[in-house]
Amino acid sequence: MAAQPRPVGLHPGVLHLGPANRRRRLRGGRKQLHAHRQPRLHPGAGGQVHRHREPDLAARLHHPGSSTTSTSATHTDAIIQTSDGGYAVAGNWTDPTFNGADPAGALLLKLDASGNLQWQKAYSGGVYCFSNGFSETCANIGATGESVHQTSDGGYVLAGDSNLELTDEAPIEPWLAKVDATGNLVWQHLYYQTYAPTGRPLGEFFPAAAPAPAGGSLAVGPTLDYPTQKDLLFAVRTDSTGLAGPSCSDIHPATPLQAINPGLAAVAPSLPLATATTQAASSPINAVATSISTQQDC
Repeated sequence: MAAQPRPVGLHPGVLHLGPANRRRRLRGGRKQLHAHRQPRLHPGAGGQVHRHREPDLAARLHHPGSSTTSTSATHTDAIIQTSDGGYAVAGNWTDPTFNGADPAGALLLKLDASGNLQWQKAYSGGVYCFSNGFSETCANIGATGESVHQTSDGGYVLAGDSNLELTDEAPIEPWLAKVDATGNLVWQHLYYQTYAPTGRPLGEFFPAAAPAPAGGSLAVGPTLDYPTQKDLLFAVRTDSTGLAGPSCSDIHPATPLQAINPGLAAVAPSLPLATATTQAASSPINAVATSISTQQDC
């Protein structure tokens, strides 16, 4: 239903603004063979599905028999200062030797004011195997933490993307998750539209989120306008439980993730420090007229 332009964030809801130039974003750290950004018009949705979850994963950072070789890979996307003077760091993590399961997922680190590691959590969903009608494919199920902010109760909200388990693929969709003050999952949701002709999800990721009044969050990111193959700005204003009203069709259950200890160790980088001076220069600014249309779903 079309709506007149209005400020987002007055109350929970979902808003689309657009169009914008279409772009694709290549991701690293998580194996995702079907992380496309548009619905796939391939035949059928049938096929066999197999799910493998890691039970009670035990942390391991080094190869067996080695005390110096790191086996995990991490990438950080956001850091904030926390109410106790420390820091929270969000990103993603993978370790091909972890319990023999090769898991991957969003990463959340809590540091004290001096940068010492206080606790760490990775949010992984195991391995998901599916048939696309031609062959079987397996994908690591997890999430990526693009943004993090602290909530009034001392917990944190992570924003990014997570996998949606379908019968014939595992696409990446926008994701929000709330964790408590020690990193345990409280709730998580996926946020995306569905393209009616195919029933396929239209979603990408949330690169940013921020606190909103009454304990909710405001998250923004791209979504696909399939007929034009252009991106729209997808804005979601949630309440403190991650919902946008009593019945919003753009909010979906997230794939279950397990909070595990990835067993990362702090290592001094010993990087040299240097000061560089750059000469300032003026840059021309050009204004371009544009227009924005809005559509409110919830």
